[in-house]
Amino acid sequence: MTHRNTGAIETFEMVISDPTYYSTLTGDAEITCLYKSILNNDADENYSSVGFENYNQSSGIQYEYDNIYSPGAAPLVNNRAIIITTNTGRGGVRGHVELSNGGHNENVMVISSTGQHRTTPESGDFWIKDIPPDSVDLFASAGGYFPDTIIGLPVIANSSISGTDFNLIQCPVPANLIASDTLSGRVEVSWDSVSSMLLAGYNLYRSRWEAGGFEKVNGTPLQVNHFNDLTALDSITYRYYITAVYSSGDWSTESFASNIDLGGINSPTRTAGEPSLPTEFFLSQNYPNPFNPTTIISYGLPNDCRVKVEVYNLLGQKIKTLVNGPEKAGIKSVVWDGRDTAGKAISSGVYFCHIDAGSYQASKKMLMLK
Repeated sequence: MTHRNTGAIETFEMVISDPTYYSTLTGDAEITCLYKSILNNDADENYSSVGFENYNQSSGIQYEYDNIYSPGAAPLVNNRAIIITTNTGRGGVRGHVELSNGGHNENVMVISSTGQHRTTPESGDFWIKDIPPDSVDLFASAGGYFPDTIIGLPVIANSSISGTDFNLIQCPVPANLIASDTLSGRVEVSWDSVSSMLLAGYNLYRSRWEAGGFEKVNGTPLQVNHFNDLTALDSITYRYYITAVYSSGDWSTESFASNIDLGGINSPTRTAGEPSLPTEFFLSQNYPNPFNPTTIISYGLPNDCRVKVEVYNLLGQKIKTLVNGPEKAGIKSVVWDGRDTAGKAISSGVYFCHIDAGSYQASKKMLMLK
């Protein structure tokens, strides 16, 4: 090539290597710039430009422009080669996580013993890069599931291992939780025991329906399938649910929540066997909030009416209808699984829960964090 302004002659070539024969960590091609002779002296044309970018010029790497080099870049001289590559001397692991829940495999944390990690999308596929070449272990975990470990993966420099798959099994959930409302001075809560060699105990959660949020009642995991709540206040209706805690060696996990039941202390102001009804309409803050991927939405109806509960995004677009029909008076709750009407998992962001019950309308802001 001859410079238009200076007449300087430069000889160089660019080689794009086929990744089928010259493998890289990411499977992308290497680009090699070979400079046999270089005289970078054309100031009127901003000297040379070295680098690469994508087709719409929105992303790229700049090596040199207008005789200004990126930090650490060696200057262009005769017989110098510049290689643009994704190879770093480290390796990668590719695989898939399958959850026993019907095909939705997002939000699984996969982490290597050297610290690199990824969280799976809905497909369950993952690709962890930048792992030092060595024998490493891989650990996969998700709330409500037993974690799993793959030991001794041989990570190779500038290459990725494929077919590293996990199949996580859902933890057994305690069933048939029942909370009393006929006893004086206490609420007696019981549930069916879980049979597992990994069971470490149970956690009991309680919420006052007008407050919305659940709090753990016990300290250390409960070792029996019943609990007397002596801290419950008179004439207040509570919601209860139970989870099972599992542990083994260096990990611990908690099951999904059981069914929710209402309970309270019997008093002269309450008819035994019937939980107190709310005196006015209300929509509680969802729990948990922020949530991922499920959350519980509770509301109160002082009388029978037609109810519609819907979820909207920030643009006012309806994401899903959770309730639509007549309901009896009482304290109600509905679980939203973080999916839209088509069954697709929603993205992180702010959403609004809106209730329309009789003449009552209210909204609550919810935050999904993945």
